[in-house]
Amino acid sequence: MRRSKKRRRLAAVVAFLLAIALAAAVLYGPFTRYLSSRRELGRAESLLAEETEATRALLERRERALSEEYVEGEARKMGYVKPGEIPLIVLDRLDPYADQTERDPSEASSP
Repeated sequence: MRRSKKRRRLAAVVAFLLAIALAAAVLYGPFTRYLSSRRELGRAESLLAEETEATRALLERRERALSEEYVEGEARKMGYVKPGEIPLIVLDRLDPYADQTERDPSEASSP
């Protein structure tokens, strides 16, 4: 009787281990796909955040570019003036050769 009890206990343990192994084999594929999809979701969310920030920056830039002040400033950079204004051209230097200094003859190297 003891022998059959041990055999039943051993059979139950083996059956339990086989059930665990079967459950692990059945759940392995879905579990790995779940982990993979979580990683992809994280990457997609970070990419979405980057693109959302880029879109926000572009919308702000567009709003600035459409403002009256920006358009007027760009037009003035291109030389346009409003009706009735007198355009003035300001030169940086009066003498274009002012930055060239005369050399002292004693500093000249002799051949």
